[in-house]
Amino acid sequence: MFNELNLYLSVPQISCFDGDGAGAGGAGDGAGGSGEGAGSGEGAGYGEGAGKLLSQDEVNRIVEERLARDRKNREAEHKAKYEELQKKHESLLANKNLSDEERTQLESSLEDVRNQLRTKEERAKHEKNQLEASYQEELAKEREAREMWEGRFRDSSISRALQDAAVGNDAYNPDQVMRLLQPMTKLTPETDEAGNELGFKTVVDFPDHDDKGEAVTFSGTPDEIVKRMRDLPDYANLFKSNVVSGLGAGNATGGVTPGSNGKVDVSKMSPAQYRKIRKENPELLGL
Repeated sequence: MFNELNLYLSVPQISCFDGDGAGAGGAGDGAGGSGEGAGSGEGAGYGEGAGKLLSQDEVNRIVEERLARDRKNREAEHKAKYEELQKKHESLLANKNLSDEERTQLESSLEDVRNQLRTKEERAKHEKNQLEASYQEELAKEREAREMWEGRFRDSSISRALQDAAVGNDAYNPDQVMRLLQPMTKLTPETDEAGNELGFKTVVDFPDHDDKGEAVTFSGTPDEIVKRMRDLPDYANLFKSNVVSGLGAGNATGGVTPGSNGKVDVSKMSPAQYRKIRKENPELLGL
């Protein structure tokens, strides 16, 4: 009884042969010349007419086919599952009442779901695109930072050069002179005779007129331009050297310094300056 129970519970073992049952013959052709004993029914013996065992290659092929079918079924289930998750995420993201933190988490989760749906080639292409986008973003940030610092350096260099020139030429208010000239000023590379860069120099493109009264643009250093401004009636009142003697500190006549005879040039004065001098210092007008 015990042996029969063990036999019933044991795992069955089946041998597979190519062409099972095909060699059911009698003692004639099914026997096969030098066979050791032909079968009389379904199974053939070990003779030449018997069915052959499957080769290892054939067994491997069968296994591969079954694995391929199983893999395909699993991929289909996997795809269906993540497509459903993708739809749910997209539906949730359509809600406008989400907080920024919730939206960020959903977008990150959705990206993970989409990545599961991509093939190996698509995943590699996506990663490449992400790397390129990240590189371009970093490049843009570096370019923006460089332009910001270049702008600060340029503005600082120009402001300092203009202010030094205004102070050196006794301007009443150096900041006023600086603001007037700043839009006309630029930094240009400075090189030696061999073409080697020495740094930058500050150049002012100042609107002026020549001896014939024709409009020209005079390019020069801040010091040269400020000195030129000091000699022009339109800007002479910005400088201390053009103060009329006897008018008190801080009062300028706009380029009308007393001449050798102690009088001022009326042609260089504005109507307001003329009235002031006529009232307070008439002797400068010869009155």
